[in-house]
Amino acid sequence: MATDYKDVKDFVKKWAMQRHFDLMPAPVRAQYDVYRKNEDFAGNMKVWNKELLEVDGSSKPLPTLTDTAGNDDETNLRKLYDMFQDGFQQMAYNRDDFKNEAVPTAFLDKWFGKPDSLFNYATATDKAERDITTLYNILTNAVNKERINTFLKRQGFFTNDFTIDDLIDGIKDKKYNTEIDFKRRLMGIISHIVSYQRDPVNDPYGHNGSFWPQDIVVNFENGQNTDEDTWFQTNYDKERFKAAYPELLDKLLRNPKIREKFNTDITGPIEAAIKKTDYENKDSPDFVPAKADDQKNLVQQIKDWKEDTYENYFRKLFSARGSRIHFSVYAHEIIKAIDKEKVKPVDGIDGILAKQSEIEKRISAKSAKAKDHFGWFAKTMADIKERMPKQYANALRNGRQLRAVVSEVIRAAVKANKIDEAKTALEILSVCKYG
Repeated sequence: MATDYKDVKDFVKKWAMQRHFDLMPAPVRAQYDVYRKNEDFAGNMKVWNKELLEVDGSSKPLPTLTDTAGNDDETNLRKLYDMFQDGFQQMAYNRDDFKNEAVPTAFLDKWFGKPDSLFNYATATDKAERDITTLYNILTNAVNKERINTFLKRQGFFTNDFTIDDLIDGIKDKKYNTEIDFKRRLMGIISHIVSYQRDPVNDPYGHNGSFWPQDIVVNFENGQNTDEDTWFQTNYDKERFKAAYPELLDKLLRNPKIREKFNTDITGPIEAAIKKTDYENKDSPDFVPAKADDQKNLVQQIKDWKEDTYENYFRKLFSARGSRIHFSVYAHEIIKAIDKEKVKPVDGIDGILAKQSEIEKRISAKSAKAKDHFGWFAKTMADIKERMPKQYANALRNGRQLRAVVSEVIRAAVKANKIDEAKTALEILSVCKYG
């Protein structure tokens, strides 16, 4: 099967490079376009031009896990799924380490651990269950137990922190389905048994007797296969995963806190991709400063816009009482749609987002631009809710928290060059707060 990537890790790196480049803020991209026009490249900039841009300067589409004929790359789709599965299972195991961090906790809860989650604990197959039961019966035999304990203790499998009784109790409680450390200990012991139990063909002289009592034979249905992915499996939904993996990769790319807690074979290629498109790092040869616009640098642009926005919008937003201040020409249609959906001020931002599809349907019949503005508002609020849940939840009851949300709207607008959309968003927030 011919693909544009060597393996699944190479795919992740190529995807993350393209996506990170596409997230370049508009003023920065404008400056890079100047470099490109003049072929004035430094660092990896020439690579960006060759690998990430079309001939006309537009961005190439994000890579997909398909072959050059457009067919699904079944093998690497499953490998990527397994990489995410391992990451989520390890993340769940370490949950207590970040229990007070809202962002990684929300990411884990969205994707893992519920009956309908895309990812869940890998559990023993029917064949594995029978093999584990066979081992359990041998371990609990009084004659065998002490001898096995002596052999496996000598090999380092049992210590003061993990004894043969811990192994037996864990098997009884099926901890191998929910606890990664226990599963790894169990599979290590099973691999040892498979390697060193009586083998008259490959070990006719009984050298294995130093590692395992040769008169105790465990007949595993899985035979010599001790691959963990064979013994423990999840319900892999290819179509659902194929639709979800771009969002998953995007979350890991855009949020270093999630990457830090996830930290699997996926995060390495993403870090490498960011390093190879390091346009925001002033210490990197890849750094691209924002292009001056009308003889103003970006700092001045932001300062001017913030001052204008405060005088014309924020002051009204924070001083309005019982009146609706329309800041943008598109806000009228959005607010009328909100009214018709009977969203009350006490419902807050969540009340509006809960009616997003209904509101968009009403707006689309009136103004395509208003629909775009409302879509940006909904997306920005969802991002703020994920990253700043406390401020988001209290924004309509607490002025300081509202200012924090407004600051995030500004940041998002400047980064994406969505000034008009931000003004509409502030109008919607005003209505939410004051009615």
